Amino acid sequence: MHRPLMMLSLTASCYATFYNQGVPMTPFPDVKCSDITFTPGAGCNCNTQISGSVVDVEDGFDPATDTLTCGACAGLGITPNFDTTTGILQMSGTATIDEYAQAIATVTFTSTSGAGTSRRLTYNFGHAMYST
Repeated sequence: MHRPLMMLSLTASCYATFYNQGVPMTPFPDVKCSDITFTPGAGCNCNTQISGSVVDVEDGFDPATDTLTCGACAGLGITPNFDTTTGILQMSGTATIDEYAQAIATVTFTSTSGAGTSRRLTYNFGHAMYST
């Protein structure tokens, strides 16, 4: 049975086209918690602790050539886990929304597929919504 553990879902997306094979890019370098508009009365702010976040290669994922990594996760106490079959980087561990925003800002996408390959990447705070 799937049920939400936390009703927090803040999403954004980024389109990127890759012209250089194997050159890493950071799709969300400007993510900051201070840019998030929280619903009044929801009890959330940048210091709210959550249990995870997701970055997803939503469109065009190629499991043979695409990877996502998180440069700041270890320093923030966040554990990254990239699923090579789905293109989803799940980040887990108790941290603030601000800390997860810092982690997302350092996520790097790399593809060794041919030049001009297009991908759509998204991020979502609060991956606990996908827990069983």
